[in-house]
Amino acid sequence: ERVLLTRQELLGELVVTLGGRAAETVIFGDPSTGAEDDIGRATSIAQNLAGRYGMSERVGPVRLLETEGSEFLGGSAVPTEIATGTVLAELHSEIRETIEAALDLATRTLTANRKTLETVVAALLEHESLEQEVLTEMLGGVPPLKVEFTPTYDRSNRNGRADLREKVTES
Repeated sequence: ERVLLTRQELLGELVVTLGGRAAETVIFGDPSTGAEDDIGRATSIAQNLAGRYGMSERVGPVRLLETEGSEFLGGSAVPTEIATGTVLAELHSEIRETIEAALDLATRTLTANRKTLETVVAALLEHESLEQEVLTEMLGGVPPLKVEFTPTYDRSNRNGRADLREKVTES
């Protein structure tokens, strides 16, 4: 198991984590409470990315959040001493916007591949789980896509809102 993750890997994990919520929107047109755990995990990833690992373009390479209590027993993120009200507001905005950008990318990816999504859903309803070989065969041997994105912040014309620039390549 890997211990170190790059910013790009964490952002990719964020998109994948929000796939269930995106699928609900694509298939049913409305999200449900079924993705509650995914939303919690996505929030944690985005929070750690920007506030704990210092991987934030907006607030810079500083640690603004610490884990209070045992991380494995559900410890919560709390601001460090250097995190002021203004900086925390920026951090909260970046967390929200990063999650929104990841959800948007997941939704657009599933929408563009809806036929494949429906094929996978039908197989899962029939078999409950799929082995990688079966999934690969079902997809016609098409290699999975590697999705990379970078939320960027252009304060001059978007009020600092995240702008998703994505690159989709075959892995």
